[in-house]
Amino acid sequence: MNKKRHHYVPKAYLKSFCDERGRVGVYRKDDPRNPNWQSPDNVGFRRYYYSQTIDGRRDNGLEELFSRYESGWPSLVDRLRRGDDVNDDDSLALLYNFMTLQRVRVPAFRDIVENVQADFIKSKLRAMDAVGKLPPKSPTGNFLNLGNRM
Repeated sequence: MNKKRHHYVPKAYLKSFCDERGRVGVYRKDDPRNPNWQSPDNVGFRRYYYSQTIDGRRDNGLEELFSRYESGWPSLVDRLRRGDDVNDDDSLALLYNFMTLQRVRVPAFRDIVENVQADFIKSKLRAMDAVGKLPPKSPTGNFLNLGNRM
């Protein structure tokens, strides 16, 4: 199935915060006093956020991986609410995996990784240019016509 909405905040997580109508309050930074009540399906997602194009088609392998970890979350939350003992290897693994995925799958983390990679590539290009391992610069004097971004 080709999922379009890739949730970086899982619906299974958001459902724990829903009101009696099944809606979660979403607050805008520019208007934090007025919540916008929405279905968890419409919150915390980007279209094809985790997709990769493989052989000309969208691959949802990452989204499917995340879904596997998310599937156990509702039952773990129920157990925690009941006060059940969750100090077993399976429950703790689910909890720690879920927490870790929440940290690394959000747009802010992805932005950090992309910026670090971009800086690394820029530094490599500068080092290669300094020892003459790159083709001649463009007429503007920049690598690959990147303008003044380097």
